[in-house]
Amino acid sequence: MKQKLYCYVDESGQDTKGKLFVVGLVVLEKEKDDIEKLLLKIEKSSKKGDRKWTKSRKKERLAYIYALLESDKFNYKLYYSAFQNFGLNYYYQTIISVAKLYHSKPAYKNLIMSITVDALHKSKRKLAGAELRKLGVKTTLIKGKRDDSSPLLRLADSIAGFVRNGIEKHPDYTSVFKECVKIGLINKLE
Repeated sequence: MKQKLYCYVDESGQDTKGKLFVVGLVVLEKEKDDIEKLLLKIEKSSKKGDRKWTKSRKKERLAYIYALLESDKFNYKLYYSAFQNFGLNYYYQTIISVAKLYHSKPAYKNLIMSITVDALHKSKRKLAGAELRKLGVKTTLIKGKRDDSSPLLRLADSIAGFVRNGIEKHPDYTSVFKECVKIGLINKLE
């Protein structure tokens, strides 16, 4: 049986009506359970808890991001795609982002993806699997969950929100966003 590659996906920017749409992705292999436990500790220490990025306070958001920066467990596991002025096909941009991630490293080609997307409706799961396979992605499972149900989905939500704040040059996040990109904590998918 092939080893799994776990991918957690969330987005930010539907409210911009296509001006800016950011997909946040978390990718893990064997370390999934350990990372989940660590995230629960980070959520508690930052006081962000299980709230979405947009529902938490600036102080909690920054404490959460700084805790990720202080750990060496997240480098090259957090990714994003940003789409500007593209229209309103958010679903397809999310699928494209997952495919970009899968094809970003040759080693991933030997793995099968288990994908969890925030709020992916049951009726779209089979369609998403078919579209990803057309794009050369080997998938075993595509699930839709609410981001409040998993610290890994909450991380994907936070990455999408944080990257959006950084791209929009929000003064509280610009410098730390640049630092996260510079050291490889958060990586842009091309």
